[in-house]
Amino acid sequence: MNDMKQTQSEGAAVPKPRKRYKEEFKIQAVKLLDAGQRTQRALAAELGISEVTLGAWKRCYGVAVAQARLSGPAGPGKAGRSAGNPVVAAMEVARLQRELEFMTRQRDILKKALSIFSQGQLNASK
Repeated sequence: MNDMKQTQSEGAAVPKPRKRYKEEFKIQAVKLLDAGQRTQRALAAELGISEVTLGAWKRCYGVAVAQARLSGPAGPGKAGRSAGNPVVAAMEVARLQRELEFMTRQRDILKKALSIFSQGQLNASK
């Protein structure tokens, strides 16, 4: 009977709650990483996060921060709502990258299909 209780408690592992970080913290962490004074591993250990998490933040917020630096302050003719907010800009860049990958795959599939159909037409005409 004691074994049964142990089995039930071992099988029902309670997931650890995910820690949430504010956007400002993520952006500051990426800025520290971009400063180049510490390696990604050292900075992640110092901040108490994993290297993978810091790398993901860099991919997301590093692009937005760099884009914001290059574009300068948003004017009336600029990108509108995303130019002033690096988080929104990073999300838009990620969305556009996913869309580009999807469209590239579709184009490649259509090229292959066209090639296959055109070969069939050439063989049928001979």
